[in-house]
Amino acid sequence: MDLDVLKSFRRIVALGSLSKAASELGISQPALTRQIKRLEHALKTELLVRNSRGVQLTEIGEFLLSRAGPLLDQAELMGEELSARLGSLSGDVAICMPASMHRSVTAPLLSDIRRDMPGVRLRVIDGFEAVVHHQLREGNVDIGVLVHDTERVIDGVDQSPLAREPLQLVGKRSAFPSGTRFKVKDLCEKEFVLPGAGNHVRQQIEELFRRQGRAVRVAIEVDSIQLVNDLIADGVLFSIAPQSAVAMFRGDGIAAWPISGASISWALCIRQTRQQSPIVREISARLRGYVLRSPRVKIND
Repeated sequence: MDLDVLKSFRRIVALGSLSKAASELGISQPALTRQIKRLEHALKTELLVRNSRGVQLTEIGEFLLSRAGPLLDQAELMGEELSARLGSLSGDVAICMPASMHRSVTAPLLSDIRRDMPGVRLRVIDGFEAVVHHQLREGNVDIGVLVHDTERVIDGVDQSPLAREPLQLVGKRSAFPSGTRFKVKDLCEKEFVLPGAGNHVRQQIEELFRRQGRAVRVAIEVDSIQLVNDLIADGVLFSIAPQSAVAMFRGDGIAAWPISGASISWALCIRQTRQQSPIVREISARLRGYVLRSPRVKIND
């Protein structure tokens, strides 16, 4: 049985779409369809059924996936270990990072990898925290950074405390003098642009206000830093964001102010089946270094 075809089969299932898998794998959709048809012909059974939402596994397809997954993971690990013994790192790694860390962590990390590990093929996703959680939960990425929550367990993913980062009030520069510091209770009457309710950063902010016996006043829910930027630029609305995200707000006259006692904790997340990968170990170590190198964060106790 061809391991490359099994790998393609697994990506189709993970993405729920032949077209998305074909795009990611760099082949045409008809060619990918022919691969799966040949596999089904060899096994004399149907593995995937197309429907309005994409593709769905048959019972035999589920069985094949359960057996092929560990085999593919082991083959991938063996290839990476062999390349490491030969003096270079080679293989595929998928990373998902919070958008707030784009400038301070993700961009310099990717530059490092391209310079020092040219044999590593990267797939990178960045987005709000809910996006990172979804990608890890679905098994689509090897490494990610999430808001640390001991009560949130993701099957097949190990989470370790990484760092603690201050939250800041973001708004039009003319709204307050430079050097102003706030307490959460000072912000209870302001209206905010925040991510959707499923976002863990949003949930941490709501908890800060609940401790004051108040509810955060969310005027608009937005899952786009650029749109948040535009909405707060006129000075009517504000946002609250991790300090590393402040550099992402690039509108004219936008500033940030510290909020006493307001912070979030980050966790480094690694898919358990990839923990022994020399590439994943090296990239995880470098990622941790970039996060902790920043003066904005503190190592978690």
